[in-house]
Amino acid sequence: MRDFRDAKAMAQSLREALSAKQISISHGESLEFVSRMLGIGDWNTLSALIKNDRPEPVVASLTETGESSAPGDRAQRLAEQAAPRSTVPFDPTHFDKYVGYYQLRPTMVAIVTREGNAFYSQLSSQQPVQFYPESETKFFATTIPAQITFVTDAQGNATELVLHQGGGERRAIRIDEATAKRLTDAMAQRIAANTPSPGTEEAVRRHLAPLPHGEPNYDMMEPALAEMARRQWPTLKPVQVALGALKSVSFVEVGPGGWDEYEATFEHGAWYWTVYPPGPDGKVYGMGGRPAQAPA
Repeated sequence: MRDFRDAKAMAQSLREALSAKQISISHGESLEFVSRMLGIGDWNTLSALIKNDRPEPVVASLTETGESSAPGDRAQRLAEQAAPRSTVPFDPTHFDKYVGYYQLRPTMVAIVTREGNAFYSQLSSQQPVQFYPESETKFFATTIPAQITFVTDAQGNATELVLHQGGGERRAIRIDEATAKRLTDAMAQRIAANTPSPGTEEAVRRHLAPLPHGEPNYDMMEPALAEMARRQWPTLKPVQVALGALKSVSFVEVGPGGWDEYEATFEHGAWYWTVYPPGPDGKVYGMGGRPAQAPA
């Protein structure tokens, strides 16, 4: 099964598959396209991840997460997030008030830790990412264009974390250790049992079925994902039309981070689709796809 490290081969496969349908895209466009299908904002970010040979350390949605905003706002935030950054003098002990657990998604926990003078954020089942201070409340990573800001109350205690990445901003509420353990244990058990989360297969079917002749079902998505899907649909549409009607959806595995993966078979090809378990509101918080195999 292909993963993010196969991006260049996937991009070539995509170009060949579209060319067979008389649809032409450039090499650069195919790389950007595959990056987004893998849930990563752009090729530069994905290229850096491939060099580091590790999965994306911040969970992403159909391409990336973010609060609803105009395209111009997102472009401005992307530029800001990618801008060069410098560390500032910072007393490491000041970071202790930020150490703890933050709920980034309905079942996803971010763990913030300090080891001496080094500060880390780690998502469930993923590698920790080191962050560096650019102010007393904002920190940046050097391996990816992402930053985190801590929101504090009147007493200076952290109440939430804001993730800045991919042109979006995602808020994570602080939770206690018992709640974090319950969420992470439940995810670990589901991964070990390789049992899909209720609602994920239905979500994949509801998303894919109308695409050859319609648009994504935005109502099933949480606002940030729906906004991203609307913005990307003009680019994604030729691929979906070329694939044809959906024929079947079969469960493959529960992947790292608790994403359920399915193989979707169409009239003219097959893709892997991953979906994050729906939240308590029934909305989908993350979804992405990639070609299942190179065309024959």
